[in-house]
Amino acid sequence: MNQSIHLRVNGIPVPQGSKQAFIVGKGAEARAVVAPAGSKDAKEAHKAWRQSVTDEAAKAAQGEPWDGPVAIKIEFVFPRPKAAKHRTRHTVKPDLDKLIRSVLDSLVAGGLLVDDARICEISASKFYVSPALTPGAFISLRDLSDVEAADRELLKNPRSA
Repeated sequence: MNQSIHLRVNGIPVPQGSKQAFIVGKGAEARAVVAPAGSKDAKEAHKAWRQSVTDEAAKAAQGEPWDGPVAIKIEFVFPRPKAAKHRTRHTVKPDLDKLIRSVLDSLVAGGLLVDDARICEISASKFYVSPALTPGAFISLRDLSDVEAADRELLKNPRSA
């Protein structure tokens, strides 16, 4: 197929929150409950960010969600604080891995991917916005079905390589 999709999501990227576990009840009635950790404002900001990514994914989804191997590149762009006027790389929280998780889950929710387990190559970065850009994320997905087919041929005929 060799298809590519490019998305631009505006807004300040928000990471996937951590989970908090606690015990409810006593004795034989006790059970473990897992809930999102963080403040109400953080949860609302995360929900809004996820919805923005999900909406862009839904717009880009054409027909069935991708179900083969996928490569993804994500560039997160944050507002530049006054104290970092000469810095280009975003080296403070939020953590890059939690930002990635938030985006991947949203791509599935938007119907662009069957499952984020289909992603077998990933490149991600975070940096401060330049004057020409607004905060958000640039997301590029590339279908690797053709690469997978070529790899399979090599496995069948290793001497032809």
